[in-house]
Amino acid sequence: VAFFPFYPLLIRALHTVIPDPYVAALLVSNVAFLLALIVLYRLARLYLDEGAARRTLVLVAVFPFAFYFSAVYSESVFLLAVVAAFYFGERRRWLWAALAAAAASATRAVGIFTVVGLVVLYLQHIDFQWRRVRPDILWLALGGAGLVAWMVYLGSAFGNPLAFAYAQDVAGWGYFGPGDMLSALRSALSVSALLDGTYRALAVIHALIGLGALALGVVAWRRIGPAYAVWSVLVVVASFSMFVGMGRYVSVVFPVFMVGALLLKDTRWYQATLYVSILLLA
Repeated sequence: VAFFPFYPLLIRALHTVIPDPYVAALLVSNVAFLLALIVLYRLARLYLDEGAARRTLVLVAVFPFAFYFSAVYSESVFLLAVVAAFYFGERRRWLWAALAAAAASATRAVGIFTVVGLVVLYLQHIDFQWRRVRPDILWLALGGAGLVAWMVYLGSAFGNPLAFAYAQDVAGWGYFGPGDMLSALRSALSVSALLDGTYRALAVIHALIGLGALALGVVAWRRIGPAYAVWSVLVVVASFSMFVGMGRYVSVVFPVFMVGALLLKDTRWYQATLYVSILLLA
């Protein structure tokens, strides 16, 4: 119950024609990632020139934790749902944007923040003039349908609509809070930890990625727009409760990569970033 149903349901649907469920899962993940990159390029071109839009895709693809997009994880489906939601929102096709948001909220718990991002995007389009709000904004309420449907099912099947949240507390799940992140950062300054082999390198990487993504999410407010900044910050902050997976969680925060593509105009810095990312990914 800790894992939301949309991605497994897609695997189950494809499994009806492909005997091996693992192969079906890999196809779902990789096809979804390809489609997500296509939609992300079109979305990025609304704000960036062609060079920056292409850099955005490359930065996503070589991100040190991009392997999750090709594995049996929900990241690629979630990325596709979110970028589609914002793309349809930019086109002011709010029903389609809401349906994509519903898919996002049925894929990950943080998918519900897509509705918040779309509401801000709607207000952007009308220059935050409340008198210009039209009934079509009500379509966005459908964006929470995925989460609501999952909660209704959990309540019916297990008597607890929030079972997905309580599942985080089971023994052995490996919960790490913000305090553990601070401990990891302190270890980054510890020479003794480096010398005696207890240096928490991976935890430090996760923490730095999370803090960096948070900073770039804030920068997105001026570089891309409030909707993308609000969505990015909400997703990153919510992910800090499990910061040891921060690399995975940041991999889908596409505005961070758009801002990165804007900042990395200098070829030398861009290439250096690619080399480091590819090495860490390997």
